[in-house]
Amino acid sequence: MSRTPTYTDPTDRKLPHPGEIIAPGCGDPALLTRSPIRSIASAADLAAPALRPGAQDALAHPSRIGDRLHYRDGRVTDLLGNPIKTQGANHVSE
Repeated sequence: MSRTPTYTDPTDRKLPHPGEIIAPGCGDPALLTRSPIRSIASAADLAAPALRPGAQDALAHPSRIGDRLHYRDGRVTDLLGNPIKTQGANHVSE
């Protein structure tokens, strides 16, 4: 007589071993749970990152937010280059 699994009994919750699921001759079930190679770094992993000429050029230009240009040194101007005084988060035009 077969019994219906209850899943409250620990024997019902046990998962089958990968070797029981994989058909014989289809490969090593141990490769499903562990790597055959342990933490070997290649030369590409150890090399310095590639330098990209011109990647930092964008930092010389201001960010446009609405009708204002915000420079990295803190200056804020309108689109024509006229300075705008700033007071905290509020911008006051001269």
